Amino acid sequence: MANDAFPLEAIQKEEQEEELEEWQRTNDPVQLKQHRTQAKRIHTMALNQALLAVRRLEDVGTIEIERRSLVHAYDIVETIHRRYVEVCKFDGADLDRETSWGIDISIKHSKALTDMHNYMDSLQARASRSEAERLEKETQLRIQQEKAEALQQAEEEERIKLFEMARKAEKERIEKLEIARKAEEKRVEAARKERQLQMELEKQRYTSSLLRKQLADELADAEETDEVETSGFDKTDVWKTSNVPFQPPATPFPEFRMPYRPATSTQPCSQYGPAASQQPARPPSYPATTMSAPPVHNRFTQQTFPSQRSVPDPQPTVYSPDAWIFAVNRHDAPPTFRSSSRPPKAEPPKFDGNPINWPMFIQSFKVQIHDTCFSDAERQHHLRASLTTEIQKNLGEVLLNPGLYSFALKELHRKFGNPRIVSTACSSSLLKLPSFKDSDYESLKQFSSTLRSVVATLQLGGYGLELHSSTTLAQLVGKLPPNLRSKWAEVSYRIQDRLPTILDLDTWLDDVTMAEYFVRVGVNPTPQPGNHPKTRQNVHKSSNEKPKKSTTSLMVFSTTVNIASCPYCGGAHRLYLCEKCQGAGQRRRITCKQDPTRNDKIRRRSLRVGTPLEKRRAESPRQQPVYTSLLSKARTKTHRRRRSR
Repeated sequence: MANDAFPLEAIQKEEQEEELEEWQRTNDPVQLKQHRTQAKRIHTMALNQALLAVRRLEDVGTIEIERRSLVHAYDIVETIHRRYVEVCKFDGADLDRETSWGIDISIKHSKALTDMHNYMDSLQARASRSEAERLEKETQLRIQQEKAEALQQAEEEERIKLFEMARKAEKERIEKLEIARKAEEKRVEAARKERQLQMELEKQRYTSSLLRKQLADELADAEETDEVETSGFDKTDVWKTSNVPFQPPATPFPEFRMPYRPATSTQPCSQYGPAASQQPARPPSYPATTMSAPPVHNRFTQQTFPSQRSVPDPQPTVYSPDAWIFAVNRHDAPPTFRSSSRPPKAEPPKFDGNPINWPMFIQSFKVQIHDTCFSDAERQHHLRASLTTEIQKNLGEVLLNPGLYSFALKELHRKFGNPRIVSTACSSSLLKLPSFKDSDYESLKQFSSTLRSVVATLQLGGYGLELHSSTTLAQLVGKLPPNLRSKWAEVSYRIQDRLPTILDLDTWLDDVTMAEYFVRVGVNPTPQPGNHPKTRQNVHKSSNEKPKKSTTSLMVFSTTVNIASCPYCGGAHRLYLCEKCQGAGQRRRITCKQDPTRNDKIRRRSLRVGTPLEKRRAESPRQQPVYTSLLSKARTKTHRRRRSR
């Protein structure tokens, strides 16, 4: 559009124009005409640049710059043209020619400005339209975002509702499980109490029978005594007072001692607390009650009676076998005396570097070497001989100087008798205890005895705080078989006012072991050779047949009961549940091999179905189990005949 209205003029490129300020100082028409021509050329160039910018569809800023340069060039051309006309003073045709020259430039200039204004107006309209479109898009995008947010919020609310419903359902399920668990606990507790009552009832019955028997024996003895006394009795002295003082029975009732149980109060668990605050699990000897009752001794149990008033627990003392080390070579140390009576000779103590053996070694060394030798040189010699080569290398030249005897003892105490080292060694020995199975009573006894000895060592040495470690307790419980772990879970659950400790585990495991021992000794005594009577089954047994081990044994609290195994595949199930043993005949043969008395039952059944007994008696015992399949066929045929009749 701009190209058709105002075509571009071809302009020859010339040298760079000079400054145009000279036309203001000169009055020469020729120079003024040259300046006017140069100004027109600049105006034409500005006009062409503006039209090119419009054709290239430049932005508003570029068009505005081109417009200003075009207006400035037009003002200069107009000013020079007026001065040129004034200086030359044209008239007539020359004036008309110059006037038309200026009008042509003005027309071109006005057209270019009009095109530029139109283009700028179109740009502004386009910009406003694009702005409106942008605002519309932003509005639509905002509306879409609001819709998406509303939809997302609705989905989130729906999800929250579903989650809340699921949480309520889970809470109800947990409450039901908790109710079921409490009901199960009550049932288990009721069953346990019932078992305890049954056991107490059995004990009371057995005790009453023993008391009745004892009373009958005493009455019989009393009657015999009365008969002996009345044989030489003077009837005239019946009403005389007797001067014989009352004598207590020859066998007075021994004072009854209740077994000590650890207190259930919460004990301090700080590892920097005093060692005297620890309570021993079982004190060596002191009565727990002030009441005494006659105990009932028997082979299996010992009847006890509850106490009425308890004696406060004594404060435990800490045993330090190496305390004498720090009194060596002191001016206030008590003198060492040699005993006048020589004890039996014993081997010199040896120390292998194990901190657990330190208390026994140092006390034996004191009794056998330190208290019996006169000089430190002799003691140092025996001390060096009592240590292993590795410990001698560790101490270095300390053992070669008799003057360093006390220093050597203190170094040994620092490296091997430190309470922290001893407690760490005891804890390590607890963690090294091997696990065992349910049916292994010997391993159970070894585990309990080792645990009990370590616990006693820690308590005696004042290291009882190590027994309150929950981590060590969990590792010890993990070494127990599954059945014992479940029983310990019940025992630890009943301890509500504090955390269970290794002392509780030691006491409970010792009770289980002792109960198992009493059951094994009382119910299943060890048979002695030659005491078994010769039965019919023992006579028919072959001399080459190996004795069979029993698959079950009486155990206490069902802790070490063997699982019945399948005689066919050796699995932990019954024979009739075995998947590998198919067929009733094969199962009967295996059952007959396991139970020889089953042949007598088969003989009795054979009389009912009409099987000839002489034929079965003629067979050997090894052939009788094979005949069971024929017996089943005969029995089946007999039943069919009866049904057909």
